[in-house]
Amino acid sequence: AVESLSRQLQQVREVSAQVGGKLTRQLRRAHDEKAKVASQLNQHAEVLRKLADFVRVPGAPPPVEQLLGQALRCGWESMRWEHNYSLLHYVCEAVSDPRLAELVALLGGAAALAQRDDRGLRPLDYALSNSC
Repeated sequence: AVESLSRQLQQVREVSAQVGGKLTRQLRRAHDEKAKVASQLNQHAEVLRKLADFVRVPGAPPPVEQLLGQALRCGWESMRWEHNYSLLHYVCEAVSDPRLAELVALLGGAAALAQRDDRGLRPLDYALSNSC
């Protein structure tokens, strides 16, 4: 009985080592993939920062180019909007070209679309009332 238990214990150890080795290899691959994606993300962020100096928005009010450039250089999430009224709020309220609103919305992401200003209004609320 002791010999049987000893064999079973040895089998459990072998299976455990195999599974542990497999999990270790998978974890290593996932870590390598994460590093690769992080590197690509950093490269894309650097491209956006460099691109900011070349952004021109014909027909848009001057604050749009300035704030768009800042958002590209610094990242949307690092921007601090007075009264929580973001560039997307402004574009939706004051600019008639929906392509610009789409660009700014893509830059800001889902959080920008849902952000309410101090009056409780979302960018969509301004877009719906925009008569431009």
